[in-house]
Amino acid sequence: MFEEFIWKNKFDMAYLPVLQKKLCFEGECAGNEFLNYGVLLTLATIISTYGVIAGSTATVIGAMIIAPMMTPIMASTLAIVLGDTKRAG
Repeated sequence: MFEEFIWKNKFDMAYLPVLQKKLCFEGECAGNEFLNYGVLLTLATIISTYGVIAGSTATVIGAMIIAPMMTPIMASTLAIVLGDTKRAG
């Protein structure tokens, strides 16, 4: 059953350009993406700082949910897997 799941759910290489566009901040929309990333990161920093000062674990966890840290991690992983040293840098 597990082997059948693996063979039927292979990665479609036709989806690769779409995946790269979603994860890598390049092209004409790069400025917008960096602005959105910066705003979310700033808000998460403010919220988490308040949570630390107030001693509220729930507030710090809420800030982690807002923080957009998964996109750079996934983009770096994709670049490493593809062997794209320029993007990985």
